[in-house]
Amino acid sequence: MKKYGKYILSASIAAALCAAGVNVVKSAETADPAAALNVISVDYDNLAVVLRGSDDTKYYISDGNQKKWEQITATTVNNTKLIDISWISNMRTYDLSIKGDVSAKPIKLKIPKCDTRFRVAYDANTGNITYSGLPVGYTGDVQWRVKGYTQWNTTTANPEDDKELIENLTYYLNTDNATTIYFRVAPEAGKSESDPGTRPGREVSIVLPKLAPMPAITVNADNTVTVPKQVKYKVVGSDTWSFANTADQNVSVNTLAPNAFITSGNPTPTDQIVEFRTDASSNVSQLSESAYIKVKAQRSAGAAVTVENISYSGTGTRTVKKGVKTSINTALKTAPATSSALTEPAPVTVLDTNYDTKQIRLQLNGNGMAFYSTDKTNWHFAGDKSDINDCVLMDIGWMNENQDYTLYFKGDSSMSESYYTTMTIPKKVLGVRAAFDRTSTGDAPKVTLTGTSASQLQWRKKDCYVWNTVSAGSAGEFISTTFEDMRTKGGRIIVRTAPTNGSGASNSGIRPSNEYSLVVPKRSAAPSVRINPVTMTVNTSAAMEYYDTVAKKWTDCTKSMSVWDFPAVNSTVKATVSMSGSDVSVEIRKKATSTNGYSKPTTLVFAGQRSAPSIGQLETNNVRYSSEIKTVGGVKNTYHTLRFKDASAENVYQYILISKSASINENRAAWITVNKPTTITLTGKKAVSGSKVYVRLKGATANAKKQTNAILPSVSNSFDIP
Repeated sequence: MKKYGKYILSASIAAALCAAGVNVVKSAETADPAAALNVISVDYDNLAVVLRGSDDTKYYISDGNQKKWEQITATTVNNTKLIDISWISNMRTYDLSIKGDVSAKPIKLKIPKCDTRFRVAYDANTGNITYSGLPVGYTGDVQWRVKGYTQWNTTTANPEDDKELIENLTYYLNTDNATTIYFRVAPEAGKSESDPGTRPGREVSIVLPKLAPMPAITVNADNTVTVPKQVKYKVVGSDTWSFANTADQNVSVNTLAPNAFITSGNPTPTDQIVEFRTDASSNVSQLSESAYIKVKAQRSAGAAVTVENISYSGTGTRTVKKGVKTSINTALKTAPATSSALTEPAPVTVLDTNYDTKQIRLQLNGNGMAFYSTDKTNWHFAGDKSDINDCVLMDIGWMNENQDYTLYFKGDSSMSESYYTTMTIPKKVLGVRAAFDRTSTGDAPKVTLTGTSASQLQWRKKDCYVWNTVSAGSAGEFISTTFEDMRTKGGRIIVRTAPTNGSGASNSGIRPSNEYSLVVPKRSAAPSVRINPVTMTVNTSAAMEYYDTVAKKWTDCTKSMSVWDFPAVNSTVKATVSMSGSDVSVEIRKKATSTNGYSKPTTLVFAGQRSAPSIGQLETNNVRYSSEIKTVGGVKNTYHTLRFKDASAENVYQYILISKSASINENRAAWITVNKPTTITLTGKKAVSGSKVYVRLKGATANAKKQTNAILPSVSNSFDIP
């Protein structure tokens, strides 16, 4: 117990010690009114404020007015505390106040609203991207991602300076679907209370039209290739394109691939691949997929030259996935003489499949290019040796995730079907549903997934793109303490089964399941409880429970509990005649039911009870007692007086005179209030020898406007009238 000395502190001083706000932890033993939390980061990618306090065990949040504080559960990560901010709307600036039970000085973070001025435009004819709405002189980053992907990529604020941007976006073009690309102004993490950083900007999108079908190229028997008008062609590896401007034209194979033929200036010919495509124009919303032919090196002067159509194999009507795609013919497709047959390189092989990046990694194995097909007839470019380490990264984001895909792979040098590599990309699991267990305890908030037997699950906050992987229990449930952090304000999460990445063609892994949006409900409102300093009770009910800090467990409340029914209050707050008690905070909440968990807690502050005011005949006593004998009207009487020299509106006394044979119940007694300096004369039949006078300092109810907690009446002092 804290000793304040022989004389009790005035009510005004005691109130000042408790003036941290109603229902807020402010322990006189531990709270430091000058200490504040340390902001490490405002993480807009994970939607959390990262804090480091000293000895704080509890955290509280409020708005800028700091009138109403809510206790919030903070997630512990690497000796730091994370406070969830996913509930703060990104369309308005919000003043967030945070403090701890020890670091009692509030910090205020001005969480900014997101930028909404940024715009992006795409010109399908030129392939150029332009930005507008950025602040003048903006030098920060812009981010982009493909629809269906959660990974943000960073580029500069001037797309013309990033030559790789269009190349990167082109990687995601396909002939099946238009491609939506999202852009935003990149976030900048906050570093301190004075530097809260910037939110990511509002996402804006552009649509890249799907690729037009590859052009219809006809290889003729006279060693020419009919190239339709506006179709460009070039040898792969060259930067120079040629095309027919106004009409179809027949171009000789010698012109298309001159280095495949033996000439005086080219005695050692090489295989050459010719690429054909149609540019975007006012009549074509997007450039076309490329078609390829391969002209194999002439073996000897005058010998027949083999022309292979890499983009098409088989006979009959040419179809691809969704109907007729092109009509490339191979009228000239002769095999080299048996005596000069060449051994084909090893086939393209599958290294792995990554469902996070939606890519298949292919090993070229000596081939210059890789192609894939879904029907072994129509072949589409997958990548070439310009990729990393003789490997090709092939995008599979265009695939319909609701169906299986059998894929075939070949290289430009491996044309025989016996050299094809086959694998199956499975469809995702559908029908996954999730439910939040509202009755979960705070230490183990639980989510259960149905419709799956996966052992690894993933979740992310709704507007956060970072997936968290967790292990599932036998019933498909998982636990995350982060959800308890979110239950102060409530929130929304996205859940799915985690993908299993494949290795090789025979093990293509498992796609992530459908994504399911789930509400993390905020806890019900904290009970409204208050201390009644007159009856010395708290308006609890049997539907509530309090945390017993002595037994360290939650204990059922009863209706209208006495303040002394709380063990910590009885042992610490309760004073003696000469020694004051210490402040104690008690958490009270509504108990969990069969349909919902326990409520948010109310932290009720019990200010240390004051010791008794001193009574005596000395001027130093709080209440001075005196008596004298007077004769009035011939009758001699003893007159008793009580002088309340320091009574005031802030330091209110109470007294009561009890007759000789009566007993007192202090909580129900009719105390007389003294709120100003005065002298009281005790007369009447009660003020006789053997009667008793009780004196105490009056209690006070909590005052939300003044941010004061309730004050219990002091211990009473008494004396017998002689």
